[in-house]
Amino acid sequence: MRTIVCGQCNNDSAVTYNMALKGVMCLDAVGMALGWRMFDHAAHLGGALFGLIYASYGPKYIWGNTQHIKKKWHDIRNGINEKSEDKKRKED
Repeated sequence: MRTIVCGQCNNDSAVTYNMALKGVMCLDAVGMALGWRMFDHAAHLGGALFGLIYASYGPKYIWGNTQHIKKKWHDIRNGINEKSEDKKRKED
């Protein structure tokens, strides 16, 4: 697990990214509940939740299913390149 360590701290007081994220999300939840207006706590909390969901499921369900899109793109691109090469040959 990755940690955030300040230069003056020893390893016993290191804060993990997981702990920092939970702390920020709790701060935003409290800010929403108490109506603090300094920041848009709902937006920060929503962004953090979206990031967690994307990090958990994005690689498998989004990027894992792009092969058919990539194949279609390459077929289109290769078709355009072949047509332009044929046109150049006809002009020469």
